[in-house]
Amino acid sequence: MNAHKNALKLLRCCLETRIPILVYEFPSGRSLIDRIFFPPNPLSWKNRLRIAYDIANVIAYLHTTFPRSIIHTGIKPLSFFLDNDCAAKLFDFSLSITLSKGEMQVEDEIRGTFGYLAPETLISGVYTEKNDVFSFGILLLELLIGKKAHSIMHKEITSVQDYAQSFVNTYDINGIVDPIILA
Repeated sequence: MNAHKNALKLLRCCLETRIPILVYEFPSGRSLIDRIFFPPNPLSWKNRLRIAYDIANVIAYLHTTFPRSIIHTGIKPLSFFLDNDCAAKLFDFSLSITLSKGEMQVEDEIRGTFGYLAPETLISGVYTEKNDVFSFGILLLELLIGKKAHSIMHKEITSVQDYAQSFVNTYDINGIVDPIILA
C-alpha cells in the first residue's frame, strides 16, 4: 500500500510487543471527519469531488491490484486524513479482509461500523468487494449533505436509501445538499 498516493505510508512496525505497533507518516492535514462535520473552513464542491475521486481510486486499488483482493470493511470519514491540498489518505487496515485467490466472497465475523455496513452483511456475515462500495456510497452521501448519515434517521425515514430516494422523488436538491455547496 505504500506505493499508492492515497494511502498513508507505513514507515515502521514492531511485532515484538503484545500488540503490534504501527508507525505511519505524519498526516499534514486534518481527518476527513473533522473537515466534513466540524469545519472551521468548509470544503468546497471542487474539494469534495477530489476527495471522492481519491477515495474511489484507493478502494479500486485495494480490490484489483493484489493477487488476493483486499476488502477494507472500514470505509468511513474517520478512516481518511486530508493533506494540505485536500488529497484523501486511507489508513487503518486493522479490519481488512483478504479474499482467497479466485474467490468472490468470504464469511467472517461482523466487522466495521454500523451505518457503513451493507445490510446484507449484517444478516449473513458474508463480505464481498460490494461492502466497500456500499460504505463508499454512504461516505459520498455524507460529503454531499455535510451531515453524518445516521443523523438523518427518524420515524418516517428508516434507512439512508429511503432518505436519498425521498429527495430524488421530489427533485428537491436544496433539501439534501449541504448549503455551503449551493452558496
